[in-house]
Amino acid sequence: MSSPPSPYLGNPLAIVHVPKELQESLSQSQKLKIANEFNLSETVFLHEGDPDGPIKIDIFMVGQELPFAGHPTVGSGWYLLSTHPSKETIILRTKAGDIPVIRGDTGKVQLQVPTNFKIHAPIAHPRVKIFQPRLVAKDYTNGLEGPEPLASIVKGMTFLLVELTSEDALARLQASPERISVTEIGDWGSFDV
Repeated sequence: MSSPPSPYLGNPLAIVHVPKELQESLSQSQKLKIANEFNLSETVFLHEGDPDGPIKIDIFMVGQELPFAGHPTVGSGWYLLSTHPSKETIILRTKAGDIPVIRGDTGKVQLQVPTNFKIHAPIAHPRVKIFQPRLVAKDYTNGLEGPEPLASIVKGMTFLLVELTSEDALARLQASPERISVTEIGDWGSFDV
């Protein structure tokens, strides 16, 4: 576990070492169960490998795997550099791409985060607005049936950009745990509602 120096502050991160001999037998669904058991914002699985090569990591939050997330990537990079004082740089291999992590002058780390930003064609996805029982057609700039733009920061992390007509509508918006697949965008994946 990675945590701040003062109790009850910060955002703890679970880091699980996966030795070479377990990498084939530990499935993604098992990793998800482990992450759910930790019940933290994120859990990182560090895969043992070539000491001079990229270090593969899998990032999970409760309920799903993520191709990239800042907090666990920074935490993993800091942890690895703090346990390998002779190294100035390591490479983390995420599903979003390789991320160089560089030791800073004051013990902090710097990352070069991969981005592959893409704005997709707007889509009308009827299920999206159904998940908002406290909103009505006039709350949406494009109405209940109107298309909304999609944006991806990396493959697999796509967000629907829904414009609302008022702050009152925004106050009535509810988070939903549902993920929706959008076949129209191919391997760019799904998005959270």
